[in-house]
Amino acid sequence: MKVNAIWKRRAGVAAALAAAAWSSCAAQTLVRDGMEVSPEVYSFGEQDGRVEVLRGEFVLRNVGKDPLRVEEVVPGCHCVSVEWSGESVARGDSCVIAFAYHKDMYTKAFRKDIRVMTSRSGEPLTLTLCGEFVENEASLAQKYPYAHGPLGLDEETVSLGKIYAGGSKTEIVKLVNRGTEDVEVEIGECPEGVSAVMAEGTVPALGEGFMRVKVQAGKEWGWNEFSVRPVVNGEAVEPIRFRAMTVPDFRNADAKMLNGGPYPLLHSSTVYLEAGRGKKDVCTALEFENAGEGVLEVLSAQMLDGRFSLECPERVEPGEAGKVSIRLDASGLAPGRYSAKLYMVTNSAAVPVCEADVVYIIR
Repeated sequence: MKVNAIWKRRAGVAAALAAAAWSSCAAQTLVRDGMEVSPEVYSFGEQDGRVEVLRGEFVLRNVGKDPLRVEEVVPGCHCVSVEWSGESVARGDSCVIAFAYHKDMYTKAFRKDIRVMTSRSGEPLTLTLCGEFVENEASLAQKYPYAHGPLGLDEETVSLGKIYAGGSKTEIVKLVNRGTEDVEVEIGECPEGVSAVMAEGTVPALGEGFMRVKVQAGKEWGWNEFSVRPVVNGEAVEPIRFRAMTVPDFRNADAKMLNGGPYPLLHSSTVYLEAGRGKKDVCTALEFENAGEGVLEVLSAQMLDGRFSLECPERVEPGEAGKVSIRLDASGLAPGRYSAKLYMVTNSAAVPVCEADVVYIIR
């Protein structure tokens, strides 16, 4: 109940701020210091949630006696970029300040200020742009393309990151209702070591819901995958896939374990391979050495791309070299440049997880 109340308060505050920002957006012309600025507030109104960039212009007309020059234009937010001419503007002429607003992915209603310094003003002019992004089924389907009934996710498999052996991890996962009707959501039976519940049973139309997932460390080193199945309005829908990486717990390692144990040293953080289109077997290797004092044990070597298969030694003596042999099945791949990640879990307290990029080019 405490978590639910926090989410409700957050939603209420966000709604209040959005309403305040939208209600204060009213276009008007400002006359000051011999300048006529139009508009003072640039209102975009409602915009489709799929739009990423909005562009507009403020026009400054010189209605004074002397020439006018815009000396500096400073956006109040990194999401706004501006362009203007520093040329002198004669009496009766105008100049333009062009801007582009790059939408933050979490923004709905927005209000941004731009400060303008001119050769005539002692205090900067403040210009404002505002508007509101309105979500619809099409925009949500684009941003959250992986469907689970009416619910959408922005990734095919949700990564929960690393979990220390013997421990657990809790994460909040956002689900979006892409439909135009409210739905009731609960979570069906979960795999062993996994529990999942919805923060609120009802996910509003074109709105968000939150699932709390608690996962025990997997039995196998490295990435372990599992799935949970949402039940929407009493019917089970496509399961949501998760993965979490089980790693050794060296958080309390002493100096002797850190400095006197095994130490995997990669020869390169990136390996490359090239293949002709349709070629079935292409090979390369990730080379490393044990630069530490103890025996290095490779507990797991994995790539999440199913086109790859790996072979590697289980133990590497101090001062000795080892390699992970990488085999790619390139059949079915279109020409282009691709990349995948290789993960190696070890018994090294200093470097329990090594990561390397595998870049492969199909000709």
